[in-house]
Formats: sequence, structure tokens, C-alpha cells
Amino acid sequence: MHLLGLAALIACPLLGDESGVRWYKGNTHTHTLWSDGNDFPETAADWYKKNGYHFLVLSDHNVLQRGERWKDVTKHERENQVVSKHLKRWGEGKLALRKEGSKTLAKLMTLEEIRRDFEEEGKFIMIEGFELTTAAGMIEKKREFPVHSNAVNVDKLFKPQAKSTVEELLRHQADLVEAYAGKERDRVFWHVNHPNFHYAITAETLAEAKGVDGVEIYNTSTNCKNLGDKHVPGIERMWDLANTIRIKKHGLPPIFGCATDDTHNYHTPDEHYHTGKVLKNAPGLAWVMVRSRSLDADAIAGAMRRGDFYSSTGITLKELAYDPEEGTLSIEVDPKPGRKYVIRFIGSPADVSLEHETPKPFRDWKRVMRPMSGVYADERLGAELRKVEGVKASYRLSGDELYVRAVVSCDAENLPRIDEGLVQRKAWTQPVGWEKRLPKHK
Repeated sequence: MHLLGLAALIACPLLGDESGVRWYKGNTHTHTLWSDGNDFPETAADWYKKNGYHFLVLSDHNVLQRGERWKDVTKHERENQVVSKHLKRWGEGKLALRKEGSKTLAKLMTLEEIRRDFEEEGKFIMIEGFELTTAAGMIEKKREFPVHSNAVNVDKLFKPQAKSTVEELLRHQADLVEAYAGKERDRVFWHVNHPNFHYAITAETLAEAKGVDGVEIYNTSTNCKNLGDKHVPGIERMWDLANTIRIKKHGLPPIFGCATDDTHNYHTPDEHYHTGKVLKNAPGLAWVMVRSRSLDADAIAGAMRRGDFYSSTGITLKELAYDPEEGTLSIEVDPKPGRKYVIRFIGSPADVSLEHETPKPFRDWKRVMRPMSGVYADERLGAELRKVEGVKASYRLSGDELYVRAVVSCDAENLPRIDEGLVQRKAWTQPVGWEKRLPKHK
């Protein structure tokens, strides 16, 4: 059995000797004072490195951390003492400050400077990227459908333009990524962010979006509606809908699922992580575990684009293997004492019906009409195929599935709390078995 298994590895050579392969923990969605985060980029790097991460992407909105940038930090000092904390942490010589009247301005570190201070070979790296941020639709002179996505492992800024529809905007962003990467597309990972944010993206829209590598199936920032509400399905359900439609109807490979922090706030007291306090936009709640031969940007982004990673909000896997010849997906949890684990295998059959009803758009709190994902009659779409209570399980594909994935949950207490409630401790693997349905995919 090849321990590198996961769906897309069928389409590329297996690595053979697995002795040099290991798991790397990272976050691909992080904000700082370069855009709307509330602390310095070096604070972000410091937090993630100290808390056991191996890589971090600073994904500020439509900007790379390059060139000279002075930031008005007057409000941030008043609200969170960012300058005072910085001076206490690193001393006087690390932060350039100047006064402009009543304002205090700070010179922001570039990614190159952050790399010099924080990167350690084989232990921690910074991967360059940014969040493509714009919106679609024009209602009362405002664009009301935010479509955000992250380009991971890019060294050039390309700015998206607003479009009339969400579908047009996703195609536009895909074209920008494709034009940038060209023949090196395999070294860039592009994921759509928080599809339920402002009810911007439906499952059907996501299903037909070409060029998308990933989608955030869990984002711990505010207003992301990971679990859905009375209007929209949860994002995990949307993920199954989109992938089933992609493979069966559009002949497209599946979208891989990412869990991210979308960090904006670095001033949550540590004790809040163990109480009932709400953690607003805080770090350390959701991440990806990437399997790679080396800790470098090209290797990490390439592995993610192949689907060789899983996502987590608190569960670690000891083993994750897919044997393409046997068609067997195997999972083993790295358990914590006193916790009970459940492993579920989810998938859709090849003969699943895509017949559905599309609910009428609803009017949200802004009085904006929002589209809704379809309601599908076939209960086998994204259904539970097998359930195992325990830390180890496997599923052998019959050959009749469009894809199969696994999700692990547990009964852990003292879960962190975000705006929509408790963060459920889970781990999500990527869909496998789909490659047999798309023989021409490369």
C-alpha cells in the first residue's frame, strides 16, 4: 500500500520510498496590518511558529508584503496596545515609528524581513500569497456578493476586477491565476474562501467553477456560516453537492477541502481558548496537515494541489492511506486519552440523480436578494457509506462511487467557541476514487 495515497496522487507518480515524507501543519488564510488584521506581520509569524505550525501564508487583501509601507497604528495602540506589546516583545530596535500630528505611524516589515527573522530550514517557512478580494453584482450602487479566494505560493500581485455575476467573477479569478502560473500551475494552490459569507456562492456555482483547487469547508472567522442556517446548507454539505455535480455533470475533478483560521485578531487572551468566551477571528482553531517530502513553498503548494493533505479543527491522524489498486481508504486516529472517536465515510454513487428544486431567492438583513443552493431529492448524494466507532477504520470502494471521503469526529469537551457556536473537533480527508471517472484528467 502506498501511504501517500489521496485522490490526485493517482494522476501523478507516487513517491516510492516514504521514509522522507512527513506531515506539515499550516494555515493558508492570515491577515495582518498590511490589510485589516489588528497586529504586525511579525506577530502573526511569531504566534504560529511558537504554536507548532510549520508554514504560514500571510494572505492580506489584494496586497503582498513588499516595499515600504507605513501604517497608522493610533487606533490599534489605543484598542490593543500593539506598539507597546511589540516593544515589550522585541525591544526598541525592531520597530520604526514616526509621528504625524496626533497620529502614530509604524513601518511594516516586508515578507523578506520576516523570513530572515523567523524561517528555520525544516522547521518553519513563510509562503507568499494574498487574498483576491472583490465582489459581484450591482444593487443600489453597491456590489453585494463578495467573492474572495486565496492564491498560495505566488510572488506577483494580480488584482481582480468586479464583475456582474459570481460565476463571471470566479472565471475571472481563475483566469488571473492561470495567466500568472502558466506552465507552473502545479506549484500554485488556489482556494475559494468562505462560500457562505454574505450568501455569495451556491453549490451549483462552485460546481461549475473551473480551475479551483480548494474551498474552505471550515473558516473560523465571523459570519462564515460553516454550519449553514435556515437558508443555506452547511459548507461541508455544499462541498459534497458541488463535488458530486462537478464529477457527474461537468466532468471536472473535485475541489479539495481546507480548514483555515482567517485570522484578523491576535489579542484574544490565552485563557479564552478554554472557557465559554467567544473567540472572534483568533488564531489556532483550524488548519491543514500537508504531506510532503520537504518543507518548501513549491512542495507544500504542489502537495495541496494534488490533494495530499487533510484539514482539522483539533483531530490528528496517525495514518491516512489510499491504495488505488485495491480501492481502499484507511484511517487511523492519533487518539487523546478519554475521547471517543467516530469515523464516517461519505460519498455519492455514480448513478445518483441530480434532479433538484431551486428555492426562490430570499431577502437578507440588507434587503438584498440572495440565491440558494438546490434541494436534491436523491438521499444518496453525499450520504454516509460506513460508520465506525473507534480510532481505526477502512473503506473499500466498490467501483460504483463517484468519490469517497472520510470525516472523523470526537466527543471532546472544552471546545473553543466562535460566533456560530462551538468549534467541533473534526478531521476531513480529501475525496478519492474520482480519478476513475475522469480518465483524461491530468
